Amino acid sequence: MKERTRKILEEFDFERMKKNKSKCICYEQDKPCHSPEQLNGQSLNCYFCYCPNYGEKCKINSPSAEYIKTLNGKNLLDCSDCAFPHLRENLIRLIEGEDDKN
Repeated sequence: MKERTRKILEEFDFERMKKNKSKCICYEQDKPCHSPEQLNGQSLNCYFCYCPNYGEKCKINSPSAEYIKTLNGKNLLDCSDCAFPHLRENLIRLIEGEDDKN
């Protein structure tokens, strides 16, 4: 694992991030936005607070992604049941894949 990746994994760990209570309602409530079951018992990582695979459609075809109707009638992708970008092995792949593009 690259040193940059190790630092990101450490710095954005939920247990560390929740000390910044004003940054996120989840930190304020000391409640992760994804359940331990979704994370396969891993610690939540907040580096990808939004999913880099999010667009008009889910780029990884997550079976958890669903469209919901907003109040103005538009479709919005609801990814709250998907923990893909928060899992350690996926974070490593996404972060180190970014490095390969630069």
